[in-house]
Amino acid sequence: MKIAKIVLSYIILALAVISTNGCDNEKNIALPYVSKNTNYLGLKDSNGNVIKGIKPPQKIVSLTLRSDEILLDLAEPENIRALSKWADDPLISNVVEKAKNVSRRAVINEEAIIELEPDLVVLSQSQPYDLVHRLRNMGILVYVCPLAKTVQDTKDMILDLGILLRREDEARKILADMNFVINDIQKKADQISESERVTVYRFSVSGGNGGKNSYYDDICRLAGVINTAGKMHFRGTQLMPKEQVVQMNPDVIFLPTWDYSGKIDLEEYKKEIINDPALQTVKAIQTESLYVIPDKHMLSSSQYMVECIKDIYEACYER
Repeated sequence: MKIAKIVLSYIILALAVISTNGCDNEKNIALPYVSKNTNYLGLKDSNGNVIKGIKPPQKIVSLTLRSDEILLDLAEPENIRALSKWADDPLISNVVEKAKNVSRRAVINEEAIIELEPDLVVLSQSQPYDLVHRLRNMGILVYVCPLAKTVQDTKDMILDLGILLRREDEARKILADMNFVINDIQKKADQISESERVTVYRFSVSGGNGGKNSYYDDICRLAGVINTAGKMHFRGTQLMPKEQVVQMNPDVIFLPTWDYSGKIDLEEYKKEIINDPALQTVKAIQTESLYVIPDKHMLSSSQYMVECIKDIYEACYER
């Protein structure tokens, strides 16, 4: 019975696509786990073509915290149908209070999204591609946020969404506020010679430590510190072995405040780092220069990432 329902659902979906696009487009019928292509990021149709000239969306569904934070500063709350569940978590969300103006929380599930009757769905490149493909084949507008590798990537996305929502002035105001903070920190950091720059290392339970060409690496650059993980022979979010932490010998260690799984005792995790025999020769351990930076700042890739730049600069140079 269950298999019959699944088969029936695909038949209905196929007929819907054929009636919309014509028989020549049968090859575009959405199937699960189809291969990604390079043209699916941003606002595209099921063939990867850019969609332009749409009316400002009035029923937006956001499936990521990043888009929650940006949209709550760009769109009116009444035009947001639902936010992600992370919007309400004070350990990771910068918009807990603003999120109270939107009553519903979205689930990353095709049927649940369709029930919200959105005229725009905003999700991340890290979320299921087959979901993107199916929603687009049903005629739902989907904006896929590229994973941010630099702060400029975040700025570009804010402006992109501002243009899409016809809120370009508001988007440029957000960018101006970001640039004010970044420029202020950089003016101070420019006064610090390369030899006096603090070296830092981030312990994380969220998946990696921010190697070369990562978002965290770019934030460290803007904060005027040297990310030791960025100097090692790995990239992105791989974990750095303890031997390499000892080798890089950071001046400062940053500790986490949030655990995705909710199963890790972070206080015990911190104690283990401080008391780890293998790390006792590290300068940060010897000088007790271990600082907690809120993960709602540290892990943010929205406009709130400027708070992380401030936190890092102040922890390293103004204590």
